[in-house]
Amino acid sequence: MEIELGEDSSLIKASLFRGFLQRLTRALDLEIARRYFALNLFDGILTVLGFTVNYFFLGGRNPSVLLASGLIISIGMAISGLTSAMLVEYSELQKELNELEKALFRDLDGTHIARTKMATALMNALVNAVAPILGALAVLFPILLTSIGIIGFTQAFELSLFLSMLSLFLLGVYLGKNAGSRPIVYGIIMVLAGSATAIIAYLLGAV
Repeated sequence: MEIELGEDSSLIKASLFRGFLQRLTRALDLEIARRYFALNLFDGILTVLGFTVNYFFLGGRNPSVLLASGLIISIGMAISGLTSAMLVEYSELQKELNELEKALFRDLDGTHIARTKMATALMNALVNAVAPILGALAVLFPILLTSIGIIGFTQAFELSLFLSMLSLFLLGVYLGKNAGSRPIVYGIIMVLAGSATAIIAYLLGAV
């Protein structure tokens, strides 16, 4: 009897979790979220990559300083992304609701339509916030390894460059596939953008 109750409980939990995921998917505007994610992941990688290269060639060798600075930068980008996206999405939401209210001759405040659109705006804003942090982590992961003594700082810097370029290339390939047009070319363009950022950061650090 206890086993049956345990199985029932597991099924109920699984059902609730599936329902939550379905509601989450419905609330997320995949097209807009995908665009936000790609743009801000790209920004997060390039920004922290530029800072990391500049720090290294200025002679910095303290992984704790680099980690803290990189995370602060990415958190600032996340807060900026969350705020700007939420304001833009809310503004568009209000515009759509006002147009619907005029067409339907009724107040939509508190309705399922208004709640769904608000949930969509919030989810898109959260995607906008999370993406730059993930981009920064791709760059900073090797620095974490050196901070706990697994690899040396120079090795961590070289690995950070590699992971940054790999992440940019994969992002470009994804965008190319999504566009149905030459994913490798998209990937190369992304790597060139990362290389340009690294070179400028090097030149500024070497002066």
